[in-house]
Amino acid sequence: MYTNFDLDVGESAVFELPDGSKKTVTLIDVSEPRCKVRGVIRKPMVTV
Repeated sequence: MYTNFDLDVGESAVFELPDGSKKTVTLIDVSEPRCKVRGVIRKPMVTV
């Protein structure tokens, strides 16, 4: 099962699992370290 969310830091979303239970996810932090040479994002990380 895959579910996508479009959240800003501090925002929450509620979703339903296949068994009918509901869960809440909150986006705590986003880290997008960039390559110093090309400026591209190399290893994005999120904390939920």
